[in-house]
Amino acid sequence: MKPSALLPILLATASLLAGCGLVKGTASAEKAVNEFHEQLDKSDFKGIYAATHPDFKGAETEKDFVALLDAVHRKLGTVQNAEKAGWRVNSFNSRTDIVLNYKTKFTGGDARESFNFRMDGDKPILRGYNINSQALIVK
Repeated sequence: MKPSALLPILLATASLLAGCGLVKGTASAEKAVNEFHEQLDKSDFKGIYAATHPDFKGAETEKDFVALLDAVHRKLGTVQNAEKAGWRVNSFNSRTDIVLNYKTKFTGGDARESFNFRMDGDKPILRGYNINSQALIVK
């Protein structure tokens, strides 16, 4: 077989292997969102912060992030349901970032959450968190 004939086969194989890794990474990031919500419901705000990516810690102090999560928990209550509303994976220069967007129903209102994870091997590390909720503002 000519080397030029092998190129499409090698490219297809590499594409399949990369796709499997992205699916596995997305699944582990979804699990990390569930763990985040469990910790939020238990008021383990410092535990959430401790597990964040260094980029997160460079942009947000523990005191401010704990205050935000405390307000979310106090005003919105516990998570009743979290439905994935979109996702994006960006893999570049041996770094993979996964962004998951959720429509989340809390006991005290609805919210839109966005989680940004940086993969460290097979482990997603929280690199960014954003929450938007009318109930969070008016309560």
